[in-house]
Amino acid sequence: MGKVRKPLLLGSGRLAAPHPASIDANTLKPHFSLEYLVPDARFNLTKCAQPERADFALALRDRSLMTWAEIINTPRQGLGFEKISRLTVSLPDTVPDDKRNQIIAFRFGRLARFLGFRDARVFHVLWIDVSGETYDHG
Repeated sequence: MGKVRKPLLLGSGRLAAPHPASIDANTLKPHFSLEYLVPDARFNLTKCAQPERADFALALRDRSLMTWAEIINTPRQGLGFEKISRLTVSLPDTVPDDKRNQIIAFRFGRLARFLGFRDARVFHVLWIDVSGETYDHG
């Protein structure tokens, strides 16, 4: 077992926050953001029936209890995800250039998916797809 490091102290004995670059985001639990959810009613919560809304909330909750490393190592049919190489919808302008080819999909409910991109520990939800319209499920 390793030694416990003494925390960095700022003036007045306050603790210094760890430098973000020194933290591996895969060891953290994800935060989910709906900030970039598309306004198209086909792909947001307005199209979801009440049971699908509940399933979506439970899907976020279940994954928020795991670290990113655990999610990455979980099969896509469970709580894991799949990388999407070809969308059938256009990416919104809000997606940063370096994330445009890193869209991933999580399953929830029976056939529904939520898609978006990861930025460190934050997963930005772009689409909530209950009818399979966002990508070819091959």
